[in-house]
Amino acid sequence: MTPDFVVRTEESGDIESIYELNAAAFDGRTEEAELGDALRRDGDLLLSLVAVQEGEIVGHLAFSRVTVDADPHPEGGVVLAPVGVRPDLQGREVGTRLIEAGLEHLRGRGESLVVVVGNPGYYTRFGFSVELGASYPNVYSGKHFMALVLGDAAAPVGHVSYPEAFSLVS
Repeated sequence: MTPDFVVRTEESGDIESIYELNAAAFDGRTEEAELGDALRRDGDLLLSLVAVQEGEIVGHLAFSRVTVDADPHPEGGVVLAPVGVRPDLQGREVGTRLIEAGLEHLRGRGESLVVVVGNPGYYTRFGFSVELGASYPNVYSGKHFMALVLGDAAAPVGHVSYPEAFSLVS
């Protein structure tokens, strides 16, 4: 059974709970939790959503800006990271609903490209593609790097550069 929860944008009072959630979601590793804090601190956080159940944050995702070094000039794309769900609710659609809500928000903003590093078995259900990801060389290139073009707009193609905060997880 899918738990009842609402998806909303992050609020200032959520920061500590988001950190704790991401640390728990990644088996106690803090790199992803620190990534979210660094993106926020550096002003690189484009969108941060939380799933809330009975007043408790049970899921979180963040999108930040990447640069695509496309000819004739650099353009913007978006990276999805981190995505965390409370361990006892993983596999219960929390992450799915967060990602769907986030991608819908990005479409509404007119974004054209989203990249992610993760399990292709999971992310391809949202339209992400390893094959398309191969068009975007970067430090995470490989079998777990995927890209998604949103809408009908032409997405830039070229080398993807990440915000400095991603050095915490590389």
